[in-house]
Amino acid sequence: MSDSDRSSRYPYTVARSTGTAYPALLAALLAAPLNIDEVSSAEDFVAFEQYVIHHCMPDENGITQSGHLVWLYPEGLYRTYHETEEGNIEHHGLLVTIERGARLSDVVERARSCLRAGVLAHEHVAAAA
Repeated sequence: MSDSDRSSRYPYTVARSTGTAYPALLAALLAAPLNIDEVSSAEDFVAFEQYVIHHCMPDENGITQSGHLVWLYPEGLYRTYHETEEGNIEHHGLLVTIERGARLSDVVERARSCLRAGVLAHEHVAAAA
C-alpha cells in the first residue's frame, strides 16, 4: 500500500482531528511512562525546529523522512502544567504528532499557531499532499 493510499485510511484520518477535544486522553498519555520527549518553544521555535530536523531528518526539500511524537511547551513553562501563586493548576503544552512525509515548514508553522498557555492540545501534521 502506498503512503498516499494509507493516509486516506484509519488511523490517519482520525489522527488529524486536533484541538482540545480530548484533554483526558492527553493527560493520560502524559501521565503514563511513555518517555515522550519535551521541547521548549525557546528562541521563537528555533529549538523546536532543530529538534524536528534532528529526529525527522527532512530531505533537501524539507520533507520529513520519519514520523515522530513530541511534547512542546511554552518557553519558561516546563512540562505540562505549573502551579500558580494562588495554588491553582495551569495546563500548557501541545502534543505534536508528525507523519513521515510532512513538510518541516508546516510542522513549525502549525506548532507556532497552536501552542497556547493555559491549554493542553494536540496537533497532527499529516504528510504533504
